[in-house]
Amino acid sequence: MTLQEQDTAREIRGLRAQLMALGLAFLVVVGFQSFQLVRDRIALLDLRTAQEPTVQQGLKLRQQVDSIASGIAQLASAGDVSAQAIINDLRRQGIMVRPPGTPATK
Repeated sequence: MTLQEQDTAREIRGLRAQLMALGLAFLVVVGFQSFQLVRDRIALLDLRTAQEPTVQQGLKLRQQVDSIASGIAQLASAGDVSAQAIINDLRRQGIMVRPPGTPATK
């Protein structure tokens, strides 16, 4: 083998080593990121599970408040002065109370 061929072979080996090191570094980074993403997903699922009872209590409270507000609106539509004052005060505060029999919209 000539000197030039030996230099070329050395350069190719050096290039292979660099490419292998780069590939290994890429795999390590991708593996680490994947591990982090899986860990974050598990943490988020745990948080969601932990919040579920609170969400259910909030929905239950919302239904109770809607029921009370509907009762007040029904009284106001029947002519109760105190109920009309409450409905007017709620509207002034930006809280809309649906009249009885009106379907809920999201």
